[in-house]
Amino acid sequence: MPRPPKLLISVRSTAEARAALAGGADWIDIKEPNRGSLGAADQATIADVMREVAGRRPVSAAAGEWNATGDINWRQFPELARIKLGLAGGADEPDVWRQVESFAERLPRREMLVLTAYADYSAARAPCPADVLDQSDRLGLEILLVDTFDKSAGTLFDALDADQLRELIERAHGVGMEVVLAGSLSGEALTAAYELGPVMIGVRGAACRGGRKGEIDAELVAGVSVVAARCAQR
Repeated sequence: MPRPPKLLISVRSTAEARAALAGGADWIDIKEPNRGSLGAADQATIADVMREVAGRRPVSAAAGEWNATGDINWRQFPELARIKLGLAGGADEPDVWRQVESFAERLPRREMLVLTAYADYSAARAPCPADVLDQSDRLGLEILLVDTFDKSAGTLFDALDADQLRELIERAHGVGMEVVLAGSLSGEALTAAYELGPVMIGVRGAACRGGRKGEIDAELVAGVSVVAARCAQR
C-alpha cells in the first residue's frame, strides 16, 4: 500500500512555524505570501525559522521567480531540504533554462532545487507543466511542484483537472521523480489532491485564519491533517 502524502505548511515567521508544528505538519516551508505565489522570505526570516524548527521537520524555502530571485545567499543554508523556484514569465524567454541552471549552481546542492510547474501556466506566462517536468528530469532533480500562480483564480483543479494531474504524476514517476501538489487547496479540492497520491500536499490558505495572507493556526493545520488521515484509510 503506498504511503499517504505528507503535509507541507508554508509559514512566514517563527510564530507560524510553531503553530504548524503544533498542528501536525510533516514539513515546514518558508515563504512570504505578500510577494506572490513563491515569494521569498528575507534571509533573516529563513534563518530564524530554521532555528525554531531545529531539525524536528524537513524545511524548504521559496526563492521567487527565475528572473527575480533576490540576493539571498543560499549557500548559507545547507540544512534546507529543498529550494523552490518559479518560472512565471519564462515561456517565451530563450535563456530561461540557462538561468535556471545558473541558479542551481548557486545552491549548496543541485538536487535541492524544485522547479514549479504552474497549473495556470498561460496566465503566468510560464512553460507548460510537461516542459517543466522534462527540464527537471534533464537537470537530475528529484521533485516537481505543481502549484498555481494566481491565487485569486480558484484552486489547482480549476487550472488542471484530475486526469491531467494524474497523467503528470504518472509521467514523473516514470522518470523517477515525485510530485508535490499545491494551489489554494481546501475542502473537496484538498481531498481530491490527496486521492491523486502525490508525495506531499502543500497548504497555506486552508491553514490560516483570514486566508493565505493571514496567520497560520494550529487547529486549522490539525484539521488538514485529519483530511489526510481519512484519505489514507480509504
